[in-house]
Amino acid sequence: MIPRSIITQSYFTRKGWGDTTTSIEEYWDKGYVVTDFDYGNGFYFVVMSKVNGWNRQKLFYGNSLPTDDIKEAWDRGYYITNVLHDGSDWIVIMTEVDYCTTQRLFSTGVWEDFKEKIQNGWGEDMLVTKLCCEKQRFSTYFAAMTEFNDGSPAQSARYLSGSIIKSDLDDLFVDGKYIVDIFDFDGGAYVVTAGDTGWSSHRLFMSPSLNSTYEAIEDYWDRGYYITTISFYDGEWILVFGKE
Repeated sequence: MIPRSIITQSYFTRKGWGDTTTSIEEYWDKGYVVTDFDYGNGFYFVVMSKVNGWNRQKLFYGNSLPTDDIKEAWDRGYYITNVLHDGSDWIVIMTEVDYCTTQRLFSTGVWEDFKEKIQNGWGEDMLVTKLCCEKQRFSTYFAAMTEFNDGSPAQSARYLSGSIIKSDLDDLFVDGKYIVDIFDFDGGAYVVTAGDTGWSSHRLFMSPSLNSTYEAIEDYWDRGYYITTISFYDGEWILVFGKE
């Protein structure tokens, strides 16, 4: 789930999950929340932001999807805003979000069934908030879909096979659409776009280099842009920056 607006932002990269958790908790103490993260080339890349309408967060981590913890957090008004499988363990971030009302989590090992479930969710005015794939012996696809209390803007998705270049993604920002998730599907990327996100302008950055990525972040921050989506795909870090 991408935030609708961002007040200020920071980020960090860590190699170990223990160090990552410590850093997240330090930022929580400063009033930041996790707005996106991914794992690639042995690094956790975590984006922390101060966001209107996003409040306290819970973090769950383990070798199986923590369905009981998720259901208990739902009962307490938390919603999945990020989920990741890092190759061995599940990481789930749940957030108190003022404008969420209902959420559904589903999984399947069949890609066509997965796409059909997403279409069915769209038909019920629910939005994709996060997609994830567990790549073990067999791939299993997971999706969190959410209903908002102030309406559900139209979403769509495009499958891009193999290697992708920046123009492939730039072409998806048409008719007011904005990229809200980039899902690393076996052999390709499944990119979800939505309208009425609150982000009127975008910039895209792609690089295999963390140092180049750090420099780009500072540059776009100076221009008034914030990171709304980060994804590691095909050996490259992909960042979507938005400006209100």
